Amino acid sequence: MCPEPEQNSTSEASAPRALREVWLRFHEKELCQELDTVFVFHPKGMEVWCLVEDEKSYQRFSEMVEPMRASCEIEVYVTRPASEKKSKADDDPPPSLWNNVELQTYLQDSSRDLLGPGSTDPLPTERRAFFVKQKLAMWAAQLLSWNKKVRRYAADLPDLAHLGFGHGVATEIKSHAAAVLLSHAQALEKNAGRIAEYLVQALPRPEKGARRPAEAEKRSLPDAPIELAALISTSALAVSRRVHRFIYPQDYTVGLTDLKEPTLLESLRDLRRMLAELQRVGTLRR
Repeated sequence: MCPEPEQNSTSEASAPRALREVWLRFHEKELCQELDTVFVFHPKGMEVWCLVEDEKSYQRFSEMVEPMRASCEIEVYVTRPASEKKSKADDDPPPSLWNNVELQTYLQDSSRDLLGPGSTDPLPTERRAFFVKQKLAMWAAQLLSWNKKVRRYAADLPDLAHLGFGHGVATEIKSHAAAVLLSHAQALEKNAGRIAEYLVQALPRPEKGARRPAEAEKRSLPDAPIELAALISTSALAVSRRVHRFIYPQDYTVGLTDLKEPTLLESLRDLRRMLAELQRVGTLRR
């Protein structure tokens, strides 16, 4: 029989210990980045809904789960994306980026590297347009890839924090969960920083004399890892939605708010500040 769970407020913490360890290893090995999953735990086992985006990662996950089936009730519901024929239009950059003068200028300037050493001839117009188009598509794809990582790292921070710093959990499980939480926070901060660096290329420079938020105006942060992780998760998911809207706005043009006043960059700075604080507080309380 699957061992009885210890009592705790989160679904992961109320699961049998063996399944908690499976869930933690799933995140420790970062399979959460390759598989879109929803875990639902109950006293005798768990149910998992899994959208398979990478077959090797799903195989690794299956190998984790299989030994548990003899003692726990485990149901895994698998969905695979329907294969779609790729059209020529799929290689085009998002329409919104064609209207982004800052990004177009940046990529056109960088295309000069395509000239041979010592060459002073300008790149032919058609060829320059071709390379800029390619670079716009690659720029968007890279940004969206980092944005997906931010979203997935953020989604499970609250449950990891409850398991790592909550009550009624075995010491070994708490230590493991805290380590995974801090690893996710570090990775999230890294990817948020990458997004910020990319967005600088697409946003106008602030006007001279533009006012940036003062240190004193920044909101105070909770000093408890569980509360801080919940705040970060909510903030990171909101930022992720804004980044996606930046690439795919509803009206196919980037919003004036983010162009004239790059508040998205400020939100990313605030998010990274919170993540740094979580790593500091989490390390002290482990």
